[in-house]
Amino acid sequence: MHKTAYNNSIFIKLLIAAFLLIQGASFAEEKSPAKETQAEAPPEEVKAEPEEAWSVDVKQIEQARQRISENKEMEEEEKSKYLEIYDSILEQAELFKQYQAEKESFSNMQKNAAAELEKVKKELEKLKEESAELSAEDKSASELETRLTEANMNLESARETSTKLENEPKRRAERRTQIPEQRKQIQESIAELNEKLSQLPAESEQDKLIEANRMLLKAKLKAQGAKLDSLAEELKAYEATSEILALRRDLAAAKLSKYEKQVKFWQDALSQARKKEAERAKQEAKKAVQQSQRSHPLVQELANENVELAKQQSELVKDIEQTNSYLKEIQLEVENLSQDFSSLQEQIDKAGKITSAMGVLLMAKKNNLKDVRQHKRQISERVAKTSTIQLKWSQYDRRWADLAETEAHAERLLEENSVSEDMPNYASVKEEAENLLRDRRKIVRKIADYYMDHITALAQLDMSERSLVKTVEKYRSYINKSILWVKSSSPVQKSEIAKIISGVKAFAQNNNPARMLGVIVSDFMKRPHYYIIAGIAFLLLIFSRPKLIKTAKADSQKVQKITEDRFVYTLREVAVMLFCASAIPLAMVFLGWRLLENSANYEYFAYFAEGLFHASYLAFAFGIMRFFTKPCGLGSHFGMNEEALQTFSANLVWFFSILIPAAFLYYSFQLGEDTKAGQDACRRIIFLIQQASVIVFLITVLNPKGTIIRSWLEKHEGSWLDKLKYLLFTIAILVPFSFCILSIIGYGYAAMHLHQELMYTFALLVTVFFLTALLKRSLLVTRRRLAIQQLDRLKEQTIEEAQSDTEQTQSVNMAQQAGNTISTISDQARSVIKFVSTLLVVLGVWWIWKSTLPALEALENIQLSQTTDAQGEIIIISLGSLFKAIVIFIITLVLTRNVPGLLEIMVLQKLPINSAASFAITTLCRYLLFIIGIVYTCFVLGIRWSTVQWLVAAVMVGLGFGLQEIFANFISGLIILFEQPIRVGDTITIGDVSGRVSKIKIRATTIRKWDEKELVVPNKEFITGRLVNWSLSDTTLRIEFPVGVAYGSDVQKAEKTLLDIAKRHPDVIDTKPAPRVIFKGFGSSSLDLELRVYISSIAQYLDVWHQINSRIDKRFREEKIEIAFPQTDLHFRSSDLPIPLDIKGSERKSSEAD
Repeated sequence: MHKTAYNNSIFIKLLIAAFLLIQGASFAEEKSPAKETQAEAPPEEVKAEPEEAWSVDVKQIEQARQRISENKEMEEEEKSKYLEIYDSILEQAELFKQYQAEKESFSNMQKNAAAELEKVKKELEKLKEESAELSAEDKSASELETRLTEANMNLESARETSTKLENEPKRRAERRTQIPEQRKQIQESIAELNEKLSQLPAESEQDKLIEANRMLLKAKLKAQGAKLDSLAEELKAYEATSEILALRRDLAAAKLSKYEKQVKFWQDALSQARKKEAERAKQEAKKAVQQSQRSHPLVQELANENVELAKQQSELVKDIEQTNSYLKEIQLEVENLSQDFSSLQEQIDKAGKITSAMGVLLMAKKNNLKDVRQHKRQISERVAKTSTIQLKWSQYDRRWADLAETEAHAERLLEENSVSEDMPNYASVKEEAENLLRDRRKIVRKIADYYMDHITALAQLDMSERSLVKTVEKYRSYINKSILWVKSSSPVQKSEIAKIISGVKAFAQNNNPARMLGVIVSDFMKRPHYYIIAGIAFLLLIFSRPKLIKTAKADSQKVQKITEDRFVYTLREVAVMLFCASAIPLAMVFLGWRLLENSANYEYFAYFAEGLFHASYLAFAFGIMRFFTKPCGLGSHFGMNEEALQTFSANLVWFFSILIPAAFLYYSFQLGEDTKAGQDACRRIIFLIQQASVIVFLITVLNPKGTIIRSWLEKHEGSWLDKLKYLLFTIAILVPFSFCILSIIGYGYAAMHLHQELMYTFALLVTVFFLTALLKRSLLVTRRRLAIQQLDRLKEQTIEEAQSDTEQTQSVNMAQQAGNTISTISDQARSVIKFVSTLLVVLGVWWIWKSTLPALEALENIQLSQTTDAQGEIIIISLGSLFKAIVIFIITLVLTRNVPGLLEIMVLQKLPINSAASFAITTLCRYLLFIIGIVYTCFVLGIRWSTVQWLVAAVMVGLGFGLQEIFANFISGLIILFEQPIRVGDTITIGDVSGRVSKIKIRATTIRKWDEKELVVPNKEFITGRLVNWSLSDTTLRIEFPVGVAYGSDVQKAEKTLLDIAKRHPDVIDTKPAPRVIFKGFGSSSLDLELRVYISSIAQYLDVWHQINSRIDKRFREEKIEIAFPQTDLHFRSSDLPIPLDIKGSERKSSEAD
C-alpha cells in the first residue's frame, strides 16, 4: 500500500509539472471571457493567437508519456486513458504547426502579390518580344534529336503547368464556397470546447485525469484558432492574387504555344534530316556498287548488301514518320475530346441539371463518338509488332558490335572467299572491303538507332491510343448516365396531327421509289454478279422449302416413336428451320446493303437501309418462331403442348405483321433537323402502335387462364411461378404501358432504349431456352437408349428358365443399380445444364444492360437516409444503394443454392474424397457464400461493423442466454461437419431410434426411419449423447441366426448345411470374414447353434435376414433335420385321487387331434 501511494504521488507530481510547463509555455496568457467570445465572432473579427503563444516542448511531453507507459503500478485501463490524452495533445501540436505554416504561406502570398504581379508581367512581355524564328541549318540528326527531346520536356512541363493553372480558378471558386462553411463549423467547435472547458472543476492535484483533459481541450482550442486564422488568410490571399492568376494563365498558354511550335519545328526538321541521311546513304551505296563493277566479286557482294541496307534504312525512316504522324493525330484527337468533355461537364455543372436542349446535344455527341474497336485491335496487334522491332534492334545492335574490327572482319571474309595474299590485287581488294564494311557499320548503327526511335514512337502511340480509348469510353459512360432521364422531345400536344402529316410528306419526298429504283438499276449495271449470286441463293431457298418441310415431317414422325428416335433428327430439324426462315430476311439485308453502299450522295438511303436491317432481324425471328410452332417443328421434338403451339402460332402472324413494318418505319423515319418535330411525332406514333400491339399480344399469350400458360402451369403446379402468375402477368403488361407513358410525356429516347434492351434480353432468354432444350433433348434420347439397352440385357438374362432364384435376384439387383446409375448421371447432367444456362443468362443480361447501368447512378441522388461511421464520416443511403443491396442479396441466394452443387459435380466428384467430406465442403461453401453476401449487402446499406459492433455484442449476449440451445445446436452442427461422427447416408441408432441420415443442417439433422417417417433430431444430441453409427469407418455388418435342433439330430450335418446356405447367398461375404457356425450349448429343449454371416452394407440387412431364414427352414426340411421347439414336462405327485386318470384315453384323443 505504501509503495503504491508513493508511486501515485510521483505520477501526480510528473503530471502537474508537465501541465505547468505547457501552461507557462503555451498558455502564458489565459483567455479572458472577452477573448473566448471573440472565437464566436464573425470571420473578420476573429483574431488568431500569436505564433509565440504555442511552444510546446514535444520532447518533454514524449518523455512524460514514456514515464507513464513504463509505470507498472498503474492499472492498464487508467494508463491507456492518459496515453490517449497525451497522444491527442501531441497530435494537436502538429496540427497547430501545420495551420500556422499554412497561414504564413497565405500571408506571404499577400505580401509578395505586387512584386509577383510585376514579375509575371515582365515574363509575359519578354516572351512576346522573343523571336520565334528557329534554324535547323548545319545541324546533324543527332543534334536535332537532342533539341527535340529538350522541346518535348519543356512542352510536357508547360502542359502540366497550364492544366494546373486552368483548374485553379475552379478550385478557388469551390474553396470560396467551402471556407465560410468551414469557419462556421470551427466557430461552433470552439464554442463547444469553451463550454466543456468551463464545465470542468477547478484545478486539483487529486484528480489528475481532469487536469489532463483540461490540457487537451486547450490544445484543441489553440489548433482550431490557428485553423480559423489560416482560412481567413486564405480568402485574403485569393483576393490579392486574382490578377496574378489570370496573368499566369496567359503566360502558361503562351509558353505552351511556344513549345508546341518548337516541337513541331524540330520534329519536321528531324524528319527531313533523316530522309536526307537515308537518301545520302542510298546514293553512296549505289555509287559504291558502280565503282565495284570491275572489282572482285566479294567487293561487289558487299556493295550490293550495303545498298539493301540503305534501302531498309530509308523504309524505316518512312515507317517512323508515319508512326509519328499518326501519333500527332491521336494526341490531337485526345486533346480535343478531353477539352470537349470538360467543357460539356462544366456546362452541365453550371446549369445544375440537364435540360432538354442539353439532352439533344448529348445524343448528338454520343452519335459522333468514334468506335474504338479498331483502336483496341491496333493496341493488341502493336504488342507483337513492338516485340518484333525490339528483336530486330537487338540483332542490328549486335551486328554493329561485330563490325567493330573492320580490318579483321575483312581479312576473315577474304579468307572465306579464297582470296589469298599471293594474289596481285589482294591489297586493293582488302582496302575496298574495309571501306565498304566501315560504310556498312555506319548504316547498321543508323538502322539500330532508328529501330530504337521506332520503339519509342510506338510506346508513345500506344499510351496515347489507350488514353483515347479510355477517354471515349469515359465520355460515352457519362452520356449514358445522363441522357436516359432527359426529355428527347416535347410532350404530346394539340398540334401533333399536323406534325405527323408534315413528317409523312417529308418521308415520302425523301424516299422517292423511282429514285431508289434508279439507284438499284444503276448498281445492277455496275455489279451484276452481286445480284446474280443473291438471286440464285434466294431462288434456291424458296424452291427447296417444300422438300425440306417434307423431310421435317418425316423426322417428326420418327421422333414420336421411342425405338426410332435419334437426336440427329432434331439437329436436322434445326438446320431446316434456319434454312427456311432465312429467305426473306436475307433479301432485305441484301437490298439494305446495296442502298447503304450507294448512300454517299443521298443520305436518306442510309436511313432506309437501317430500317431494312432492323426489319430483317424481326422477320428472321418470326420465321424461326413460326416454323418452331408447326406440327412438324421443333416444338413437337421438345414435347410441347400441341394446342398451345397452335394458339401461339396464330398470334404470331398478326403480331409480327404489325411489328416488322413498325420497326422499318421507325428507323427509316429520319428526316433531318429541318423537320425534326415531324420526325419525332411520326416516330412516337409508330412506337405507340408498336407498344399497343405488344400489350395485346402479351394479354393474349401470357393470360394465366389462356391455353399457353395454363398448359405450362399444369406441369409446374405449386411452383413459385404458379403462385406469382397474376403478379407477373400484371408486371408484363405494365412494362410496355409504362413505355407508352414515357413516350407521350417526351421521354422517347428512354422508352425506345429500354424497349430495345428488353427485346435483346428476351432474344437472349429465347436463345438460352432453345439451347437448353436441345441439350435436354440430347440427354433424354441418350437416357432412353441406355434404358432400352439395359432392358434388352435384362430380358436376355431372364429368358433361361433354368436359372436359380439367386441368379434371378442378382440380375434384378444389377438392373436396379444400372437404373440408379443412369438416373444419377442424368440428374448431374441436368444440374450442369441448369447452371450453364443460368450463367449464360447472367452474363448476357450484363452485356446487354452494361450501357444502361451507368444511368442507374441517377438513383444515387435520391437520398433515403444517412449514417455516420466510427471515423465520423457521413455515409449516405440512397435509392441506388437499396437497389444494389437487393440485387446483391438475390445474387447471394442464387449462388448459395447453385454453386455448392456445381462444385460437387464439377470438382469434388473427381477428387479422391468420400461423400461425407464432399458434403462438408459444399455445406461450408454455402455458409461462406451466404455470410459474404450478407456482409456485402450490409456494407452497401452503410452498415459497418464499427458502428454496430457494440449492438451486436449486446444482442449476442442476449441471444446467448435466451437462445443458448439454438447456439449449442449450431456449434454442434459445425462439429459434425468437421469431425464427421455421422454423415449423410449413414445408418445410425440414437436412443431407441434407428434410421438413415438424410440431411444435416445448421440446427438439426433429419433421420429417415425404416417406416419412411422423418425424425428431426437437434445436433446437440449427437455430440452429448450416445450414438451408434453402423457405417462410420466400416460398413461391414454381422448378422446372427440362432437355430435350435432337436436332441438326437446330427449336429455336424446341421453345421455343414448352415455354412452351405450362407456361402450360396450372393450378399454374404464368403472370405475375410467368412461365415461360421457356433455350437453355443445345450438348451432345455434343443441343441443351440448360431450361424454368423457378414454383409457389406446395412442396406442388405432385411433381405439377407429374410432370405437366409427362409432357406434354413427349406433346407432343414429337405435334410430331415428337426428344428426343436420348447417342450415342458409336467409331473403330478398325488395319492388316493378320487377321480381316476384315463391316460390312454388322453393319448388316443391327442393322436386323433394330430
